[in-house]
Amino acid sequence: MMIVVIAILVVAAVAVAVVVTSNNGSNQTPTTDDGGNTEPTPELKGFYSWSPTMIRVNSSYSACTPAFMSIVETGYKAVYGDIPDYKNVKRADIPSKYLYPYTDFTRVDSNGKLVIKTFDNTSDGKKEAYLDKTLDFTPTKIISYMDANIDTIYRILCDYYGETPYAAGNTADTKLWELIPAMTSTVKTNLEKNYSLKVPDTVTIFGTSQEDLTNFCGNLDPKEKVVIFMSEYNIRSTNKSTWWGTNTAITEANPNIQFVYTLSNSPSMILSTMEMMGKIIGFENTESMMTKILAEIYVMQKAIDASGKKISFYAETNAKKAVASNTNMGGMFTYILKMDNIVTGDNLMNGTLSDEKIIEAQPDLLVFYQNDSRSDDECMRAA
Repeated sequence: MMIVVIAILVVAAVAVAVVVTSNNGSNQTPTTDDGGNTEPTPELKGFYSWSPTMIRVNSSYSACTPAFMSIVETGYKAVYGDIPDYKNVKRADIPSKYLYPYTDFTRVDSNGKLVIKTFDNTSDGKKEAYLDKTLDFTPTKIISYMDANIDTIYRILCDYYGETPYAAGNTADTKLWELIPAMTSTVKTNLEKNYSLKVPDTVTIFGTSQEDLTNFCGNLDPKEKVVIFMSEYNIRSTNKSTWWGTNTAITEANPNIQFVYTLSNSPSMILSTMEMMGKIIGFENTESMMTKILAEIYVMQKAIDASGKKISFYAETNAKKAVASNTNMGGMFTYILKMDNIVTGDNLMNGTLSDEKIIEAQPDLLVFYQNDSRSDDECMRAA
């Protein structure tokens, strides 16, 4: 099978390779017999049969981090080519029809305190943040159970100090590790692997159990004001729902420790949460970071409309689950790139679509994950 590498995108330290599968794959190449005569081209197999574009994306970036745009860029370039220049586009330059919508998850109450949107243990993992939570302080320390959130905090700091993310000698690097004193080993591994943020030896690494967090919080200086970011999944899922009781007990024992739960089920949720995080940590100058994202979406959508193309797609997890549009991954292709998802309904990533249905729909773009252990031919059902 011949693989054509269309582009390698680098978003700061985040690299995403776009791989487009041609219909001249090894199972489709004409053969020549001993007499020099060309044999007929073998029959195309599986999803190769209608010559769609196939890409792989890094699913780790489908979370609350500006790196989610690298997935969007991958999809855009595979179909439309180079992204138009948006370097000098200001938010005020974006027409209202192209200003990507998101909700403000914050407000200031009559006492001047920050009120944010978060979750409690009644979340079903589908809706955006709904619970009003008043924060009485700006944190002096931050703990995050998600590497993506730490990348967001780092980029907010870069925005605040006017620095380029991942550049050597950034003030933002120093400030980041002053704010984040500890993390789990899983977060450390993923942070260094996915975002090239080297965790210094000064950061404490603790275990992933509820007891580990309870012990760590119990040993904190009571003068420290701490915000702990967790996924709402921690307090929703059946096997982890006891986290709600543990976290509530931690806060009751020390009101200077507060939990904020986030969900990344759509690009809009990500934008809302990133802006909210800037206000929570007291570095509210996220305008440059947010404008860059909104400007890029604008120029892409404008070009998509001008192209007149109507593109359909199908995205699949490593477990062959169909990705619906009410997920962040599906939403990037449906609502930012304006493609039609052949997966209908709001079953998140829990449903499946038969090979026959996919072949019948013949999507123009097929999306798989980079860490999917299946070969391209296996993903394309041709193996």
